[in-house]
Amino acid sequence: MEPVAKLPEVFEFSSDLVNQSRDHISFLQGLHRHGITLQRPSLKSLDRYTDFWLPFLHKYQSEELVPPADIAWLWHCRRLAPHQYTAFILAKFGPSTPTLEANPPFAFQLDSTTGCLPSSTRSSKVGEQELLSKTMNLWKQEYPNESFFLNLEEGIEDKEAEAMETLVNNFDLLGSTDRQATFLWQVSGPHFSDDGFLLEGLSNYYKFLKLRNYTTKQFPLCQHIKLTCSGTRTS
Repeated sequence: MEPVAKLPEVFEFSSDLVNQSRDHISFLQGLHRHGITLQRPSLKSLDRYTDFWLPFLHKYQSEELVPPADIAWLWHCRRLAPHQYTAFILAKFGPSTPTLEANPPFAFQLDSTTGCLPSSTRSSKVGEQELLSKTMNLWKQEYPNESFFLNLEEGIEDKEAEAMETLVNNFDLLGSTDRQATFLWQVSGPHFSDDGFLLEGLSNYYKFLKLRNYTTKQFPLCQHIKLTCSGTRTS
C-alpha cells in the first residue's frame, strides 16, 4: 500500500472561507426570518429569475448587483448544482459567456431600504443603501413595466399552475428549494458561531479535497464540510 501523503501544517485558499461560512449562514437566516424559504417559490418567481434576472445579470455582469429576495433564493439553489448551472448559462447566452456569479455573494433585498449583505460589503449605511438602490435603478431602466420586488398577489398560484412544467434545462429548480430549505437547521447549532469549529471545518474540507485525489468514491459529508463546500459554490 502506498503511504498516505501528509497534509501541510498551513494551507491557503483564494478567499476567506471562514467569513464566507458566516455570511452563508446569515443569508439563510435572513431568508428564513422573512418567510422566503418557508414555502416553495411561485412560478412567477421562477419566471422572474429565468426570464428577467439572468438576462439582466448578463447585461450588467461587471456591476455589483443585489437581487430581490425571491430571486436570490432561487439563484442560490441553482448555483448549488454548478455543472448544470454553467451548462444552462452557456446554452442560454452562448459558449463564450462567463459563469454568472453573485457579486456580492450571499446578498438580497427585501424592500427599497432593507437588505442582507455579506460582511465584506458592510462599510457604511450610506454605502449599503447606494448598492441596493443601484440594482433597483438599473432594473427600472431595463424593465420599466416589471416590479423589482415580487407582487405577493402574483406569487399565489392556483392548483392548475402548480402542475405546470417547472424544469429549468431539465433541472427541478423548485424541487431543489424544498431540499435546500432544511439546510439552515443543520448549521444552526451554537458551535457554528464558534471560530474554532469553523476553522476545524476548513481543515476538514481541505482533507476532503485531498482525499478526492485518491478515490472516486462518494462519501457522506459532515455538516461543517457541507457548509464550506456549498459556500465555495455560491460565492
